[in-house]
Amino acid sequence: MVKDEVILKFEKVSFEYGHSNPILDDVSFPLRREAKIIIMGQNGGGKSTVFGLITGVLKSKSGTILKIFSGG
Repeated sequence: MVKDEVILKFEKVSFEYGHSNPILDDVSFPLRREAKIIIMGQNGGGKSTVFGLITGVLKSKSGTILKIFSGG
C-alpha cells in the first residue's frame, strides 16, 4: 500500500439541482490514501452533494468520478 496512492479522483465534475441551481462546476481533485481532509463551505455550498456523488446516491451532470478503493 502506497501512501501517495490516489483512491478517489474527481475530473471536471459538474452537478446541479435544476437548470437555475448549479452546485458544482468543473470540479477536479484527487484524494490520496491516508490524506487528512476537511470540507468547509457555506450552507448550500455543495458539501453534502460531494458526499452524495462519492457514494453514488447522486449522479454528476458531467465529468468523471474515479473510485480506486483497494483493500487495506
